[in-house]
Amino acid sequence: MNKEKGFILPVVMVLIALMSSLFLFASMEWSKWKQQDLLRLKMIQAGYAAESGIAERQVELQDRPDDYRTEQTKYGDYTVNISVWESVPESIFIQAVAKGKDNIQQTKTVEIDKKTMHILYWLE
Repeated sequence: MNKEKGFILPVVMVLIALMSSLFLFASMEWSKWKQQDLLRLKMIQAGYAAESGIAERQVELQDRPDDYRTEQTKYGDYTVNISVWESVPESIFIQAVAKGKDNIQQTKTVEIDKKTMHILYWLE
């Protein structure tokens, strides 16, 4: 019976070390997951900013169909560069590149019918 005296202390120490390691690992994984989730959200927001730039430029082209200048606008935290060009006589292309913090960038391009100003294709 005397041989088992003091045996519980090392067992408790090992269990505490094991539980602490598991807690540390879980908190690090949660932190990584949270950062990835925030990055995905920023990418989605940048995509919406690019789409908004395309929609705004599409409306402007209805009033001034030959206005192919490049514009820069801001939507929230994103700066959007919007380019317009014509490669075939019946179509106009609009490309919007939204850039934000943390090197976030999304590019959206559409082909628009020159007569109706309706979107024919999304070119992503």
